Amino acid sequence: MLRNSKILFALLVICLTVLPVAAQQNIPGGKWWQMPAVAKRLNLSARETRQIDDTYRESRRRMIRLKADLETEQMELQCLIEDPELNEPTAMTQYRKLDKARSELGLERFRFFLEVRKIVGHERFNTLMRLREMRQKRMMRGGDPDPASGE
Repeated sequence: MLRNSKILFALLVICLTVLPVAAQQNIPGGKWWQMPAVAKRLNLSARETRQIDDTYRESRRRMIRLKADLETEQMELQCLIEDPELNEPTAMTQYRKLDKARSELGLERFRFFLEVRKIVGHERFNTLMRLREMRQKRMMRGGDPDPASGE
């Protein structure tokens, strides 16, 4: 029974944390603004690149803390689930804490996304989204994930 609850918990954690976080990746991976081909394609100025760098660093610091909070809440829930004397109300309260931690991490990712949108503007942001779509299609076909290469 304990083994089954551990497996169930692991699946629950994967479904509730990893999948939503992966779905929130709305911008090409890595420091795309530092890739010469992407910067050229978007016509990014040195000032804009610095702004995105600064925004990224600030957001990254917050995300590191938020990820640690998320992992702590996951661990606490796992301990409650694995306890032979299941306390359902406490487990539900802990699940709400986990859900809040996941939400905060998602909000921080979205804040970065919005800041990039403000820095690059509407047209170049649309170009960036098209580059992202092309990159995803290439990756699905097993091709080069370079977000600046043309289709």
